[in-house]
Amino acid sequence: MRKTTLKGAAVAFTAVAMTLALAVSAQADPTFAPDSDDYVGSGSDTSQFVLNALATAHNAQSPAPTRRLASWDVLVTPSITPQAGAPVINRPNGSSQGVAALAAAGNSPTSNPEDDYLDFARSSSGPGSFNPPPVPLTFYPFAGDGLAIAVARANSDGSPNTNAPASLVFTPARLAAIYQCQATANQWSDFVPGASTATIRPLLPQPGSGTRSYFLAQVGLTEAQIVTKSESPGSFCVNDDPQEHDPALINSNANAIAPFSVARYNVNVPVVNGQKIIALRTGTGNFNPTRLLYNVVKTSREATVGTVFNTTGYLCTAAADAIIAAHGFQTLPKTSAAGSCGVPVRIP
Repeated sequence: MRKTTLKGAAVAFTAVAMTLALAVSAQADPTFAPDSDDYVGSGSDTSQFVLNALATAHNAQSPAPTRRLASWDVLVTPSITPQAGAPVINRPNGSSQGVAALAAAGNSPTSNPEDDYLDFARSSSGPGSFNPPPVPLTFYPFAGDGLAIAVARANSDGSPNTNAPASLVFTPARLAAIYQCQATANQWSDFVPGASTATIRPLLPQPGSGTRSYFLAQVGLTEAQIVTKSESPGSFCVNDDPQEHDPALINSNANAIAPFSVARYNVNVPVVNGQKIIALRTGTGNFNPTRLLYNVVKTSREATVGTVFNTTGYLCTAAADAIIAAHGFQTLPKTSAAGSCGVPVRIP
């Protein structure tokens, strides 16, 4: 039973605007103080808003579920207390940090995983990104999302229009060359004769981002093949200052490009004078793969926390599908086939 001293307790709702003040959705932490009877998660920036909405709907069911869902967002404050009685930890920011926090030795006061402070991790990285895993993990897909290249767009606020030629197709091979800053892929005119001779400015999400690792894998690169600002501040090719899916540094630089969630673009990127402040290149031939989004639990906890995310769990219901679609993501088939909603993938 839920502890009566905490049942119904609430903490002040904390919301901060995204880096760009015009952002549609504000980041928010749980509106109640999670306790040991709740299932608590953190991790991916990509799925934080839709998980907030799914958690709210899950918790509002009648009769009320025994276990509430609580999902900690990225960036709101530097640290969090995952649930009552838990130690303060650095706030996970991204899929890798979410999984690392889930698997950390300090995530439980005992040797029993059922006592964990964090119960799941949001992840836009698939199982292959964590193989071998820090502990045996189970990945439950719940939605699909596209990924495309974003560029600046001129607006009345004075932000610049992109120098990227409209005819330029961002193929995986071209993106691999750009993100390695190859001499023949350094300027727009290297791809389209007569285009701007300005230097292309490739951006990547912060280290630990699932979008970052997925993008690099899809264009055939590894971290070792790129030089980023976080690794070499004095001499770098790729700026990885941007927070994942924050349009600010794209919007402010006519030569910037960055991988961006299609769902987050459609729903969360601000509109000025009738148009989005950045543009996605999704035309024929452009880089635009579809990926699965997951919730990750320890394999030893499939019979408990896993029941929220598996094929018969709340996240695979018609009610959840409506929320997922409203946030711009793709709903998944309800079959036993791989890639269907809630069908587990276990590693190792």
